[in-house]
Amino acid sequence: MNLVQRRILAIGFCTLAYMNGALAQESVMPEGEQYTGTPGERKYQEVYNDELLVEGTLKDNKREGLWLFHYNGGELEIKGVYSAGVQVGKWEVIKEGQISAKTYYSEGRKDSVFGYYDNMQLAYEYKITTDTTSFCNVYWENGSKKEEMKIINDMIEGEYRAYFENGQLHRKTFFKKDQRYSVLETYGLNGEAIDGGSLIKGNGSYIFFSLTPDSLGKLVRRMKSNYVDGYLDGEQLRYHDNGKISSRKEYKRGWGNGEQEWFDEKGISNFITSVWNLKDTPKPIKYNHDRLYFYANDEMMGSDIIESAKFPGGDKGRTRYIINNVHYPDIAMERGVEGRVLVDFTISSLGAVVSPKVTKHVHSSLDKEALRVIKKMPRWKPAILYGLPLPVRFSFPISFRLS
Repeated sequence: MNLVQRRILAIGFCTLAYMNGALAQESVMPEGEQYTGTPGERKYQEVYNDELLVEGTLKDNKREGLWLFHYNGGELEIKGVYSAGVQVGKWEVIKEGQISAKTYYSEGRKDSVFGYYDNMQLAYEYKITTDTTSFCNVYWENGSKKEEMKIINDMIEGEYRAYFENGQLHRKTFFKKDQRYSVLETYGLNGEAIDGGSLIKGNGSYIFFSLTPDSLGKLVRRMKSNYVDGYLDGEQLRYHDNGKISSRKEYKRGWGNGEQEWFDEKGISNFITSVWNLKDTPKPIKYNHDRLYFYANDEMMGSDIIESAKFPGGDKGRTRYIINNVHYPDIAMERGVEGRVLVDFTISSLGAVVSPKVTKHVHSSLDKEALRVIKKMPRWKPAILYGLPLPVRFSFPISFRLS
């Protein structure tokens, strides 16, 4: 702590997550590296709080041979081989002593990816056919198919299908460059045709459904959104299990545009949240504004369990790290500058901090300090879905206060 008392608030929240089956190659190495050996070939380790996080060999400053990535005292481990800094062969993810995913590389290029449930049932398969095209299937824990899609240039393209756990087709949706473009067919649990919305060529409504969490597993309408030219536009409604409206908000050309109103299970308005307007919305939101990892999480909300990325020691460990490492810049103290700096960054599928960037500026000295602290973070435990580590985007505010 500096002599001047400061209050530093750091709250991280996941804003966006991506998953394409990759075990990403990241270029950022956090502090805590240890080297032994000759300059041409060295043993490399990353250590944080006396815990070994990474071990491997560097040959001419490139990763070579077997590398091991450890998380939470061995709870999760990723291992595989590098050749001249490029991932090759089979890479494995081992969760609590059991293989949870496999990725196959050929000269750094992914050939195929497989993820597994805890019972070793196949959960996910991703097969690459050309440099730009791949096919992805997702499965329920009972082995039945859950989703199937074609991916071109890392975007869903063409006909996407989602299925219920009983094998019944739930819906077909046409995608164009990762955006819902047209509703094709929508079915209920027993194969009966249901209204999935009027969306055609980017215009019309789209209706989301989910199964109730009780033993009945009733299919209910969960949300209805309207689109114009591919943008959220007009009223968006969410619903309680009993069919009554739970919330209402307005959009205009993809932007929040007005108030958000909330309703109880009787349909009676409870309260209205703060007014939205264009300048408060960071960017337009298109079809997949609620997309999280895979589309079945939209089509059948709440169907997946995602393990979030975790800082060593959890939230408390992260808070301790911020308190112990943030230094209030002298020039900012002298000038009485306060404020909150917002830093966006990605936690890679190997747990490293990648591409940190200040997205809300206060003062150059505070911006620089916040960015420095984020860059030197130790390796996180990566987020996990279907047994696979995935890169996750975070927004992380650090508030500087003088008192």
